[in-house]
Amino acid sequence: MTMWQKLSPEQYAVMINAYENGYLNGVITDYDARRRRELLGDPQASSNLDDDGMRRLIPRFARVVADMIERGWIEIREPHDGRWDSGEPMSPAKIRQTLKDERTWIIDTQNYEHRMVMLVPGDRWEHVGRKS
Repeated sequence: MTMWQKLSPEQYAVMINAYENGYLNGVITDYDARRRRELLGDPQASSNLDDDGMRRLIPRFARVVADMIERGWIEIREPHDGRWDSGEPMSPAKIRQTLKDERTWIIDTQNYEHRMVMLVPGDRWEHVGRKS
């Protein structure tokens, strides 16, 4: 069994976004879309979560992401120009604060007050992921 196959559905959604140099505000909807595709047998199904549905999942995903950061599987930064290198590495306290903030996870299409927290694979994942 490969490391990818050992990931929980939540971890898998996080890693896919990390490999895409994506943002945490896309992780929960990607997870839900993948879950619905499997449930419905429809490869075109998309997420139907509203903001309240996403809010209910934030604590679960915050724990998953915090664990993956601690393992060295992913890193997060908040660059203001969409370039990873322009974002500063986050302290553990900043990571905790960022993962608790719902603006990290939900895109605000009305006032655009959401955060753009980028994620990439960490050094440890590159090592364990290649071995599997």
